[in-house]
Amino acid sequence: MKKFISGLVLGLGISAASVGYASDTVQMYLFNARYMFNGEEKIVEDPYKSLNYEGHIYLPIRFIAENTGLQVNYDELLQTVSVKASPVYISKSSAITLAKSTDKLNNDVRWEAQFIDIHRNDSNSQLMDRAVWKVNGLYPASNKTIVTLDAETGEQFSLTKLEAWGEVIPPTPDMGLVYGLAVNALLKSDPGLTREMKYIAVDPTGLKDLGEGDMEEILQSLNGNGVLVMKASFDELKAKGMVRDVNALEGVLLIVEKVVYAKDSILIDGYIFKTGLAAASSRITIQRDGEGWRISSVQGRGVS
Repeated sequence: MKKFISGLVLGLGISAASVGYASDTVQMYLFNARYMFNGEEKIVEDPYKSLNYEGHIYLPIRFIAENTGLQVNYDELLQTVSVKASPVYISKSSAITLAKSTDKLNNDVRWEAQFIDIHRNDSNSQLMDRAVWKVNGLYPASNKTIVTLDAETGEQFSLTKLEAWGEVIPPTPDMGLVYGLAVNALLKSDPGLTREMKYIAVDPTGLKDLGEGDMEEILQSLNGNGVLVMKASFDELKAKGMVRDVNALEGVLLIVEKVVYAKDSILIDGYIFKTGLAAASSRITIQRDGEGWRISSVQGRGVS
């Protein structure tokens, strides 16, 4: 078995330049065999090949990985092959059940859970680049409990209880203007992250209470930066092929995490994301100014 594993070759579509010099040649033979995985036969089909070289069987590592529940990736820049187990996550209902255990005495809480594939939290290094369940408990008095759980193990990473901030008021009809001010403040919070950016993406997930036309107003407020502006979450950018293997963007992603309404004020927490190791979070307070709104303060909350 040891010789068999050491004889695996890469089936990752590596360019010819990264394999070796043209003069480095070996003679191999096609080899037909049955391959059984946990009692189930798997066929080596094109583009994969089964080869015999000096009495050893050689198979593409991707063929082995795909049939044993593993993930395999090749970083052409670093010429590195990574093989890891595919994650298994707890269900949404299980995450909510675990979160409810933090407040067993209150039956009037409405619980909501959000799965976050890549989670960043500057105050807790354990959460860097991990999948988590973020569970919110919403109380009738507008207080909130936020429980962050490891999506694989259910381990509780953090528990935050937020009291209603001041006199809670309904959202303003000017949310397009308010969020436009906020995302522009996030964009300016760290000039180093916006250097040579090719686009600006605004994640709509945390933009609550939007009215008709508000999203367009938010995007238009960013048009003066000379780059493409779009509405997209991290997962949507990834699906479009706009995220590199190291979770790095050629542009920036602006994310609103929390919005709290108070009398004549709106507090917004958010961050600007460039890579898993390059992001800056801010707390922005927007104050009513006559018939309009203005930013009264921007407080940096951490840079990584």
